[in-house]
Amino acid sequence: MKSILALTEHDIHRFVGRQNFSKGQRSVRNGAIVGPVRQGMTLKAYCYGSLPEPYRVQVAFDDTSITTTLCSCSGDTSIDGKRACEHAAALLLTWHIRPGAFTQMDDIDTILERQSKAQLLTLIKQFLQKQPEVEWQLTMPPPPGHKRVPVDTDEYRRQVDAAFQHASREWDAVYGISSDLSTITATAVHFAQQRDYANSAAIYEVVARETLSYYSSYHDEDGALGRIVQECVEGLGACLENEPDDALLRKQILTAIFAIYRFDVDHGGFGLTEDIPSEFLQSTTPEEKHQIAQWVHTALAELQQNKQESEWRRQRYGSLLLDLEADRLSDEEFLRIGRETKSVQEVVARLLELSRVDEAVQDASQVDGWQVVKLADLFVQYGQDIAIERMMHEKAQQERHTIAAEWLKNHHLAKNHLAAALEMAELIFRKRPWLAEYQKIRELAIQLGTWKAVRQATHTFLKTMHNTSTLVEIALDEGDSNQALHLLEAAKPHGHEGYQWKYDYARTPDVALKAAERTEEDYPHASIDLYQQHVEHLITGRGRGNYQVACRYLVKIRSLYEKLDEPEQWTNYIASLRKLHSRLSTLKEELTVAGL
Repeated sequence: MKSILALTEHDIHRFVGRQNFSKGQRSVRNGAIVGPVRQGMTLKAYCYGSLPEPYRVQVAFDDTSITTTLCSCSGDTSIDGKRACEHAAALLLTWHIRPGAFTQMDDIDTILERQSKAQLLTLIKQFLQKQPEVEWQLTMPPPPGHKRVPVDTDEYRRQVDAAFQHASREWDAVYGISSDLSTITATAVHFAQQRDYANSAAIYEVVARETLSYYSSYHDEDGALGRIVQECVEGLGACLENEPDDALLRKQILTAIFAIYRFDVDHGGFGLTEDIPSEFLQSTTPEEKHQIAQWVHTALAELQQNKQESEWRRQRYGSLLLDLEADRLSDEEFLRIGRETKSVQEVVARLLELSRVDEAVQDASQVDGWQVVKLADLFVQYGQDIAIERMMHEKAQQERHTIAAEWLKNHHLAKNHLAAALEMAELIFRKRPWLAEYQKIRELAIQLGTWKAVRQATHTFLKTMHNTSTLVEIALDEGDSNQALHLLEAAKPHGHEGYQWKYDYARTPDVALKAAERTEEDYPHASIDLYQQHVEHLITGRGRGNYQVACRYLVKIRSLYEKLDEPEQWTNYIASLRKLHSRLSTLKEELTVAGL
């Protein structure tokens, strides 16, 4: 016989939860478990609780874990191996503490074989009285096919309303609501399995529309309710695909999907549907596509009338409209609608297909940001590299950010045009004077043999911009610690105020600390000075958190003084620091805790 998994108290606690574990311990102490048996890989027992009659509880195992628990406290409903009740906790704890108390029982087949026919008939009749559904399956023939009777959609609407109205207003209420709604959509799935797509679609529509009526009232950060709506859209799409001949039902389904799509667009885009729902394009006839296009026109007109029109909404509706009507519109009609709805991607693609490159460039030039990168890739796909390079070069010079310049640099690198790539790398560096960009310039310039002149130009630019932090980082990157310290020392004001950084403040403290760490061995006194500056900066910022960090750096300073065999310098410094900040009681507490 296989061995049942050995469980520790920690395993049981994790499985049943803290509250059930405590109640289970109390039940074991009170002797509530009676008649425990082991039958194969299952433990069974009676457990006395809050009722006069004991509960019937059992736990089944496989080779590695608990698979199911069953207890009459839950109406003898089988529960998967992820949770259990206090009676199951008591049974498991008894098995852990006193496994010898369990009587070995034969398996069910052996027990039944020992019964006489009369005994078995009596047992079966008793079972059928308690389980009328089984008696029905035994005596009644299966139904002659599935009869399609329209469901009462009001009943499902009431169920959805109840799921929302009975929920709390806590932040996590959406999870309970979505669980209740999943139970309802499971019925729609069942109807679809019976090929009853009309009732399946009706339920999906009710769940989706009712959920949207409550959607704005709940914080659906993780998308629990959104996934329910997405599931409904997918279910409606499946019904549409599987019901090709019922024109009335198909229109009902398309109307429902468009209502969800319009809600999503009009409310700014929750991601409830795709940008271009595949259900509108893959499973529809030309006539249906035209009908949806008319709905889009109506939506656009109503947005304009209600003064809710925005460029983003126009683009979303416009892209859908062009995809729906692509085969019906002339080129000029397509371009007109695309421009009216700011659907630049579609307009440029059509112009490139027509080899109207100059017009494509003109339309593409109106776009900025990441959208221009997508358009640039489109030009390359159509072999119009020269045209897009010229446009992107102009944008790279004009833009404040570096999106166009980054695209051009990578584009030139892919074509092995290193000089052009270096030009863009230098442009990016002027807008983003960081070490990482400097390193990219260096890599390209070395390949081209121009690094000496390029390096001089970049350093001159940084000095002109008084960008000490990047100059320090470059010096450290190039192994010139002495130059890094010289730059930091030159930027530090003289006198007592020198402990406050007054240059490129957003990044320099981190750079100075990096320099301090790199120079501890070769320039320990300089490292001490930099650490002391940072300690003063942290103390000036106040707060226990800052004081704790300051103490960590003070420990570093003490260690460096010890290596230098200068204990008196450390003693004088820490005494001076304590005296200077004698009124900061929290700082003094942290200094004491750190042994300083």
